[in-house]
Amino acid sequence: MRVLRVLVFVAALVLDGGLARAQSVVFAPDGIALQGYDPVAYFNENRAVHGNSRFSYFYLGSTWWFSSQRNRVAFSGSPEKFQPQFGGYDALGVSSGNTEDVDPSNFVLRDGRVYLFKTGDRKAAWNIEVNTYAARANANWPRLRASLAARQAERERADAAECEELYKINRRTRNFGPVIARCRPLAEQGDLRALEITAAVYDTRNQPLYNETDAVEFYKKAAEKGSKDAQYHTGRHYLYGRGVEKNPRQAVFWFERAADQGDMEAIRELAKLHRDGQHGVEKNLITAYMWFNLGALQATDAATERDRLRPLMKSDEILEAEARTIQRMTRVPRFTGPTVR
Repeated sequence: MRVLRVLVFVAALVLDGGLARAQSVVFAPDGIALQGYDPVAYFNENRAVHGNSRFSYFYLGSTWWFSSQRNRVAFSGSPEKFQPQFGGYDALGVSSGNTEDVDPSNFVLRDGRVYLFKTGDRKAAWNIEVNTYAARANANWPRLRASLAARQAERERADAAECEELYKINRRTRNFGPVIARCRPLAEQGDLRALEITAAVYDTRNQPLYNETDAVEFYKKAAEKGSKDAQYHTGRHYLYGRGVEKNPRQAVFWFERAADQGDMEAIRELAKLHRDGQHGVEKNLITAYMWFNLGALQATDAATERDRLRPLMKSDEILEAEARTIQRMTRVPRFTGPTVR
């Protein structure tokens, strides 16, 4: 039912005037800003130049193409300087209170700003009464942009809901083709849940899309955004060298990030690694005791393993481990509840 509601919503937007006009603060048919034209070339070359997908940059919910890496770098450093006025929509249309498609080859560069138009005739009309039209467009744009932003946010929520629902539906059968088709583009745009789902799909064995390199790539991106589940899995990939070069220090780093958010699996990994001195991690019973002690706040098995270490440790080592437990609890926000996988 949720997928049906999502599809109905998208269909309604198409009927309302097209996805590009209806949903994005930038004129971006099929998610590509300005139909793929290079926004920097208007300034550097004073002409319309089609970009290349090899030189792309994600901004304002759309992918921008550039004709060179130099232009891409320039835009990424100051996108507000190079993006066309009124989101790249027809400037004459905005002056009338509408957002209309454009032909990006019809442009005017004036006072350090680029204005785009649907046709050459509309561009000519703008130039005849530029001050009047510009004043009207500037007055109308905040309202139009707010409406576009609301629709864009709704679209992004619908896309995310569809991604989640497709994953739930296809998880048991491992028919992940539709999941990747829907979720990977969202993941590449930085959506956290889509990153987690895309990584999980590539990390699922015994199915055609299994790919450890892609899995760790998307896990790490999600981990950097704060996902404790992704932090834990990134740690495991580094620990065992799956899809990435084996690196115990990186493994411990990501396990600690997840553990500091209360991820019980990461806490167990850290405790066992330091207890046993495995996989290139130095044996340290004080550190192992600390992690088991922290885990005991959530799980009885961690308390049992902590108590088994006591006979192997000196009293001053136990005291140090207890002190380190308190220090770690007070210096990081943690233990928001048991992890649900």
